[in-house]
Amino acid sequence: PNFALLPNDVLMHIFELYIDTTVIPDYAEYAPLDVSPLILSSVCRRFREVVLHLPSAWRHISLNFPEHVLILHKERCTNPIVHINPARSLSHTYEEMLDVIHPYDQWRELNLHVSNEDHAHLYFERLKSIIQGPLHSLERLTICDELSEEVDDDYLEYSDSIYKDDEHSRFLSSWQMPKLTHLGLKNVLPTSPLQCENVTTLSIELTFVEEELRMKEFQ
Repeated sequence: PNFALLPNDVLMHIFELYIDTTVIPDYAEYAPLDVSPLILSSVCRRFREVVLHLPSAWRHISLNFPEHVLILHKERCTNPIVHINPARSLSHTYEEMLDVIHPYDQWRELNLHVSNEDHAHLYFERLKSIIQGPLHSLERLTICDELSEEVDDDYLEYSDSIYKDDEHSRFLSSWQMPKLTHLGLKNVLPTSPLQCENVTTLSIELTFVEEELRMKEFQ
């Protein structure tokens, strides 16, 4: 098709469909994404003009993006989808980049996907210094723990369990999420109730788990 003949609103819709095919890889060294607004903006002048005025094209952010790319996304989109993905080692978690991205109360979605409890600990400790009030914009939250020992770390301090460390569970239970409608948990069960009274979709997935299930927090 001749894209030059398409009106801007149609192009925007096509670009949004394209951006939603984004796959954020597990954390190692940064590699440019196969799908990104930067690719679209480099095609031609018209594509660049449309993409620069399309906030949703910049909504997917990952902590392993270079700082200048994170800042660019921050300038283009106010309510991002934040991806935290498994890392091959503690040295590749990039938790310090949480200080660079949008303020927590602007996050539309948070996908927290970790390799094991040691990696989760780094993120929770960083998030404690960042999240100081309600997450007013958060609509979707996914927390996934691979319970993996196949990482490049020499020593693992925390034992892996579907039940989060009591301190981490209390921190999660302190999150006020008035707009949250979708909650997904994989190999993670809180030991304290979460503040998400408006959830309409709940997904729980447990793999290779031999622990007793305690479901009172979901009653």
